[in-house]
Amino acid sequence: MDQPVAVTSLADFDAVFGGPWTESPLGPAVHDYFRQGGGLAVIVRAHTSREGDTATLSFGDVGDDRLVLRASAPGTWANRLTARLDEDGGLSVSDTATGHRESFPELSLVVVDVRPERLPAAQAATLTPATNDGDPPDVGAYRRALGALRRVDVINLLVLPGAVEPDVVAEGIAFAEVRPAVYLVDPPTGWTTTAEAVAGAGSPGFPRSPNAAVYFPGIREPGPRRPASGAVAGVIARTDATRGVWTSPAGLEAELDGVVELDLALDDRDGGRLNALGVNCLRSFHGTGPVVWGARTTSPEWKYLSVLRTSLYLQESIDRGTRWARFEPNDEALRARIRDDVSAFLDDLRRRGAFAAGTTPHDAFFVKCDADTTTPEDVDRGVVNLVVGFAPLKRAEFVTIQLRQLAGQDGGARAPGPPSTPGAALKPEPVPEQEEGAEEDRPGGDGAEAAVAPGQGE
Repeated sequence: MDQPVAVTSLADFDAVFGGPWTESPLGPAVHDYFRQGGGLAVIVRAHTSREGDTATLSFGDVGDDRLVLRASAPGTWANRLTARLDEDGGLSVSDTATGHRESFPELSLVVVDVRPERLPAAQAATLTPATNDGDPPDVGAYRRALGALRRVDVINLLVLPGAVEPDVVAEGIAFAEVRPAVYLVDPPTGWTTTAEAVAGAGSPGFPRSPNAAVYFPGIREPGPRRPASGAVAGVIARTDATRGVWTSPAGLEAELDGVVELDLALDDRDGGRLNALGVNCLRSFHGTGPVVWGARTTSPEWKYLSVLRTSLYLQESIDRGTRWARFEPNDEALRARIRDDVSAFLDDLRRRGAFAAGTTPHDAFFVKCDADTTTPEDVDRGVVNLVVGFAPLKRAEFVTIQLRQLAGQDGGARAPGPPSTPGAALKPEPVPEQEEGAEEDRPGGDGAEAAVAPGQGE
């Protein structure tokens, strides 16, 4: 509960969380993610407690020798557990639904001002069942779950399955903007027609953020109808792994494997109207199954998802790749080494097709780290500043990234004065408008993706 758990397959998820549950959208979303090619998910179960939502197993009568075992997580799932103390002091716990059994031989008891002072005699446990599964997660539950995710080292995508309440969406966006990551927002349940979606996306309450993306309509697979965020996260992870984070996870190659049909059939006019409002469409075409047909953020500043995610990827990679500078003297030799390292990294990406067409590094990127970016005052504070620009694959001018790294710090201590912790300020240059209805997104991507799907649990 409120703990991040990494899983690399649906089998891992089932072993920890018990598999899909009809009362929660988390299981289907995780299923969709792995089915579409996702490789790693970090799951946090969000839960709102209610009296009687946790089962217990007890040994002995009320008194000094009573021993009570509490289920590891709330929910009626634990009502199927049994436990027994053996004559040799061993404890065994069994799941009557799956047949799984865990044994703890020669169990001992360490007393720290609590009772019982000795183990009860050999016997089977008495179950006090859970009477409910708790209340649906509220904004506080999601806030705790997001707090747990802050302890995770790498997060690129955020999914909150079934969370459509404005307060919860605002929490997700705030998390994604600070992290930074991209939050795949589930559209409101009231979006059942194109007209409703257009009206909703044009309203003041529509979540506008460079770190947010909305996909419409929902999907139908074997199982309940649901939003597409889990499946789209899988498509993005698959695209990253095969063709790179810099290529739009959309187009005919962004097929939604196993999806039977979409909730709503959209035509070109529908797609153009929604695309112009920052809503990415799922489409079906003659001869193909359902595909992701759009890759935009909901922000007019960072319009294209691939440009934003490329920027975040460069920010994270350069920040991690230059942390060695914290232990070096803050002089021109250091800044030259940083320029060389970052230029080599970017040139490798250029050769892999990460930037716009251009045969030379000068056409694709620039790196500035010198006396112009790092003033004598910065040196005194133990700060070295780096400015990186790149030409994204989309039709846009150079995008610049400003990073600040500590240097000359004994053991990486923070520098005094204004904030100087490593980070980046992403500054987008103007992106030319595209004709309404034109589909600018194409499939592609190469790199690694850590997909995250916190939400309700079993």
